[in-house]
Amino acid sequence: MEKIILKKRTTCPTKDNLEYVRKTYGGKSTCILGRPSLFKGSVLANCTGYVFGRLMEACGKMVLIGCRPGNDFPGNAENWVEYSKQQGLKVGKTPKLGATACWIHNSKEWGHVAFVEEIYPDGSWLSSESGYDSYYFRNTQYPASGYKSNYQFLGYIYAPVEFEPEEKKPEYKFKIGDQVVVTGKLYKSSMSYSPAGAVTNRVTKITRIAEGSKHPYNTTGDLGWMDEDAIKLYEPDKGFKVGDKVEPIKNVSYSNRSVSRWDDYYYITELVGKRAVLAAKRNGKMVTWCAMNTDNLRKVG
Repeated sequence: MEKIILKKRTTCPTKDNLEYVRKTYGGKSTCILGRPSLFKGSVLANCTGYVFGRLMEACGKMVLIGCRPGNDFPGNAENWVEYSKQQGLKVGKTPKLGATACWIHNSKEWGHVAFVEEIYPDGSWLSSESGYDSYYFRNTQYPASGYKSNYQFLGYIYAPVEFEPEEKKPEYKFKIGDQVVVTGKLYKSSMSYSPAGAVTNRVTKITRIAEGSKHPYNTTGDLGWMDEDAIKLYEPDKGFKVGDKVEPIKNVSYSNRSVSRWDDYYYITELVGKRAVLAAKRNGKMVTWCAMNTDNLRKVG
């Protein structure tokens, strides 16, 4: 069976998507015009027009789901299962990627169809769909049973191709070579359940990233595997020293309390790590104001 990578659709088709435009308007669809029409010649809003177009878009060719044998146009949504069986297509009760879900309204007067875009671990799935005389496009999460209020679920129609989800690599905040500060738990392996130790304010460099693991980062000297929330980028010392003339960026003390500002600038009188004691000149003497983090300071000319 042909295998096709399915790129999940989460946005409404535009007029340059010819799979959603009637043939009589230069498109590829044989469906009726949508109501209200999204644009001239559009088969949206309409559930059958959307799914028929989505199948063509996903497969790169027309797929005769919901069509009577010998015809290339789909019938009403509630008839899609029966017509698809006549085309030799398989129907079942288990959701599959790229399948078409089909319902009939409790009134038996109309139906609805939707396209299976993604399947979640619990069996529920994400649709893409449109609604006649209603909405142009939306994504909806359904249970595996296909339950839909006021409708009876008729089954999933399986396309004559095998869809595979688009592979997406996880995004990582840090990269190999980044100089970082680590404060947190360390693990013996990237998949360990229990920590083997911990560090505080350890300056090091990222040397390895184990993609898809529980604790993806390791650093210089095989410090241990760690989570992203234990890491922050290292910011080099700004080169402050006792006697520097500085101004606060924010009026917040080293203990993270708001303080009232006396003057436009101050002098550093004590400096231990990032804790700087600030003072202002009063009558030729230095009068201590407060302590601040050097990250919250900038030098004054």
